[in-house]
Amino acid sequence: MKRESKAYSFKEQQEEIQLRKELEEKKKKAGLIKAPELSEKQKEVMRVELEKEAAIRMKLMKVSPMCVVTKDLYEMSTLDWAPPSCRN
Repeated sequence: MKRESKAYSFKEQQEEIQLRKELEEKKKKAGLIKAPELSEKQKEVMRVELEKEAAIRMKLMKVSPMCVVTKDLYEMSTLDWAPPSCRN
């Protein structure tokens, strides 16, 4: 991080940046700062991206149970099932 001035310590500069962020968050919560409006093209790009993400989530929801079953089968296959009398 570039220091703005050598008159202030790095710690003081960090505290000032943190304070600015907190003030900006308070303004956003109070509704004084509004997010910039997206253009039609940006809205379309965002919609397409959200559709892709939704499709990926659906695929993962279908695959997830199969992965759990496969993991469980693997764990069961690696367990030592020999009775205690047969073990060395």
